Amino acid sequence: MVNVITLFIVLAGNNFQPLIDVANGKARNEVFIHEAIQDPHYDDMSWGPQEYAVDFNECIYVHDINTKDTIPNNRILKFDSTGKFLFVIETQSVTSLDRVWFGAITIDPNTNDFIIAGSGIPKGTYEDPSAVPTSKIPCYMFRFSESGQLLKAQPIKCVHASYLFYNYGGRFYTKYVDGAAEFDQNLQFIRELPKSLSRGRGYSQWTDWMGVGSSKEYTSKDTREGKFLIKLKHLKSDTVLVFTFYDLPYYSFGGSIEGEDRYGNLYLNARGKNYVRINPQTKKVAIVHFGDLGIPSGVGDVRHSLVVSPNGNLYWAALIWGVDNHLRYHIYRITSDMFNEKECEVEIREE
Repeated sequence: MVNVITLFIVLAGNNFQPLIDVANGKARNEVFIHEAIQDPHYDDMSWGPQEYAVDFNECIYVHDINTKDTIPNNRILKFDSTGKFLFVIETQSVTSLDRVWFGAITIDPNTNDFIIAGSGIPKGTYEDPSAVPTSKIPCYMFRFSESGQLLKAQPIKCVHASYLFYNYGGRFYTKYVDGAAEFDQNLQFIRELPKSLSRGRGYSQWTDWMGVGSSKEYTSKDTREGKFLIKLKHLKSDTVLVFTFYDLPYYSFGGSIEGEDRYGNLYLNARGKNYVRINPQTKKVAIVHFGDLGIPSGVGDVRHSLVVSPNGNLYWAALIWGVDNHLRYHIYRITSDMFNEKECEVEIREE
C-alpha cells in the first residue's frame, strides 16, 4: 500500500525531481549551455553538455565542451550517486601531451575506471604544436581512476569515435554513423566493423541483440488495444524473440535498444516516452512511461539523452528553462523498481 500511495503522489504532483540540476556558466560545477534565443549562432551545437556516462557506483560523468571561448574548454564533471558535484577532469590533467582533446567516454566494467577516447601531441615532438593539422594528431585512450587521477594515456590507432561503449565480455567499441571499431580489454585495436554489424547495438553498452522491425505484423486494432509487439534478434545465433504484451493507453511496435545491465536485462526505447525492460533469458518484461512519472521533455540538444547504468537504472538528461529564464542541465534517475512488470507472450524463431 505504501508503494501505491507514493506512486499516486508522484503522478498527481507531476513533480519528478532531477538528481542533478546544473546552471549555465563557467564555474567548475556548471556547464556551458547553448541558449538559442540568446545566441545568434543558434545552429552551433558543438558546445555544452555533450554526453554522460554512469559507473557501477551510480556516479555520473558529464562531458562538457565550450568552443566559444578563445581557448576551448573540454572537460568532464563528476557527480556522486546523490547528485553532489565531486571534481573536474580537464585536458590539463594529461601533462605529457599538448593539444589534448577529449572525445567519446565510457567506463571499464572490470575496474570501474573512466575511459576517454581522445587525442594529443607528445610534448617536444614539434616546435609549434599549434601548427600541426588536426588529421596528424595521434589518438589516445585516456584512463582515469575513480578519484580522477590519470592512470594511463595509451596510443591507439585513429578510428572514428562518435560513441565509446563496453560490453560485459571484456571488449570496447567505438561507433559512428557508418561503422565501428573493436578493442580488447586492454584497449588494443582488434578490427573495424561495418555498419551492418554496428547498427542497433545500443547507446550505453554494446549488446549482441538488436531490435528488428515488426510494423508489418501490427494492425490498427492492436493500437486500440494497447498492444506492444517487440522483436529482438541475437546477432550471433540468429535467434529471434517476439514479445507481446498490453499496456493501455500506450502501445508500440518495435523498439531500439538503449543498453544492457550486468544482469542481462535489455532496455528499449519503445517510442512515445515508453521504455521497456526485457530479459531474453527469463523472458520477463517490464515497462515505464516517462510521462506518468512527470519527467519533462526538455528543449535543445544534449546529444543522446538516455543512459543505462550497469545496475539497471535509467538516466534521462534534458535542458530545462529555470525561473530566471535561463536553461539548466538536468539529469533524472529512473530506478529499476519504477518499472511495472507485465504478463507477456513470447515466441522464439530461428531466422
